[in-house]
Amino acid sequence: MSVSTSDTPAAVTVPIEEGAPSELQRAPVPPSPAGGDGALPRACSTGTALHSALRQYLTHLADYRDCSPRTVKAYEQDALLLIRFLEEEGVACVEQVLPQHVHRYAGQLAHLAPASIRRRAYALRGWFRYLLDLGIITRNPVAGLELPKRRVVFPKVPSLEQCGALLAACRNDRERLILTLMLMAGLRRAEVLGLNVGDLSAGYEQVRVMGKGRRERVVPLCRAAQATVKACLQDRQPHAGPLVTGREGGRLCTNGFYRLFRRLLARAGLEGLGLTPHSLRHAFATQLVLAGVDVATVSHLLGHSNISTTSICLHSDTTTKNAAVEKLPWATQQETGQLEELDLSTAAPEASTGQALSME
Repeated sequence: MSVSTSDTPAAVTVPIEEGAPSELQRAPVPPSPAGGDGALPRACSTGTALHSALRQYLTHLADYRDCSPRTVKAYEQDALLLIRFLEEEGVACVEQVLPQHVHRYAGQLAHLAPASIRRRAYALRGWFRYLLDLGIITRNPVAGLELPKRRVVFPKVPSLEQCGALLAACRNDRERLILTLMLMAGLRRAEVLGLNVGDLSAGYEQVRVMGKGRRERVVPLCRAAQATVKACLQDRQPHAGPLVTGREGGRLCTNGFYRLFRRLLARAGLEGLGLTPHSLRHAFATQLVLAGVDVATVSHLLGHSNISTTSICLHSDTTTKNAAVEKLPWATQQETGQLEELDLSTAAPEASTGQALSME
């Protein structure tokens, strides 16, 4: 699971990783409130109740920040877990929540993967920052929480042959349409399921996609993808209804999508390899870069707001890396016995102006 660093976390199932090391286990616990007896505040009759403050924040996310229902639900689930803990501690109002409560709660999350801990912390930090902006609380109790380092886990990426096997395993228009949009347009699962027929241009040359954070982008379709989409829709009423439908004619649900994907993996003989629908998006990006497409263009096609996110989707094997370093001009000249002194100032004019070239 890839973890977003934005204020709005993706709506995903929280993974459990037994025995995962966490810096939260070593996080310092602030001293007890005045009095030094370790007593925690009890329920109050005045102030803003925890559940009331949460409902207010969820309304703000949905109505003013235009977050998707899945995102709002993710925030709610993360906040409710904290509320349950606070109620057990005798806290009933948001004004009573102290950093020591958050640290105590964080200590119970040590069994989770670092990505899951960070996602929960981001959700809670956003909630209390909202309350701070409204003046309901005077400080954000989550602000000083130490988070575990982000662990970058690269997903399994299907090879060119495996992608071809998946496409060959399709037996109906629904399967061909889904695989085409994921492998030839790089769309996410939710983006594919959210498409309507009207999102396609008149000639099927491009498709309008609503991505994460309600960011809209237009993705061009290659000629092969155009032909597949046209063939799949030839018997459908144009510009009406969901693009990918279930057996009853309505929009294909998430569970139906995963059942379909598992069937395709079985037919293609790719079961047990750890491939997921998101793996196809990584394959799309990797094959474009191998074909010579620059990373900035790939980033736009994927709908990434930060180009550094795109680098996670790019994968190269040892052969590709070896071929890359063999393209160095001085390596080629030395091999042919024609090595000459290179004038780097002509190759990198920025160096002559005193500007350092970034290697990050």
